[in-house]
Amino acid sequence: MGIDDILLFDETIFKNIDAFNPDYVPENYLHRESQMEALAICLRPALRGGNPINTVVLGSPATGKTTAINKIFNIVEGNSDKVVCVYVNCQLHTTRFNIFSQIYNKIFGHMPPETGVPFSRIYGSIMKHLQNEKKSMVVALDDVSYLFHSKNANKIFYDILRAHEEYNGVRTGIFAILSDIEFRYMLDKNVNSVFIPQEIIFEPYTTQEMFDILKDRIKAGFYPDVISDSLLDQIAEHASSAGDLRMGIDLLRVSGNFAEADASKTIEKKHLTEALQNTG
Repeated sequence: MGIDDILLFDETIFKNIDAFNPDYVPENYLHRESQMEALAICLRPALRGGNPINTVVLGSPATGKTTAINKIFNIVEGNSDKVVCVYVNCQLHTTRFNIFSQIYNKIFGHMPPETGVPFSRIYGSIMKHLQNEKKSMVVALDDVSYLFHSKNANKIFYDILRAHEEYNGVRTGIFAILSDIEFRYMLDKNVNSVFIPQEIIFEPYTTQEMFDILKDRIKAGFYPDVISDSLLDQIAEHASSAGDLRMGIDLLRVSGNFAEADASKTIEKKHLTEALQNTG
């Protein structure tokens, strides 16, 4: 198959290739029922006009923490207009201005000006909106340890959690997502005194749990009968050995690409072998 043929080839084994993207939120979220229930309990007071319960979402990488947050936020926003749910990736946004710009964008639908506007005006606009609309706000800070590397964590936590002292009636909370609980000892006393989080632990997936999750992802991403359970078993074992579900999802995607390049309607052992060589 030549380059032109590859580029113009209409047939595909992918029903929805986005199902293999890192930011994909699956319709079925398996083996995290207890964690989802705990997150719901932490958000429930906000739905009733109170403060969200501050939370530490703790677990090693690729244990479903980010997916859980995005899933529960989608559920909340689909059922209530009284809670503003903001997700911030702290690997990308580490300064006060950047993080509150993300919050501003979520509330107003556009980013604030990058120059000429002081931080205090952006902060004030956010809090006055929450105050006037009688809305609660929960901010999920993913990979929050990056805020300590930039030495901005204490100020950002303080800005969010003590907003009610300047803006009466404002109700805010933080979901801190991380892999190392030691960050708690790096917070200032005046922040710790108002943070006081509940901990929700995400244990590593077992091999069988990875198999179930990957099987569900196959249903979402591929057409039927594209890959056998025996090959999926191998992929789940590789992912489990690495302790990384994302490796398994990536192996599915890359194997599918090699199958298509081979003009095959199914993923074969040789395609998985090529994928392992290219991802390992």
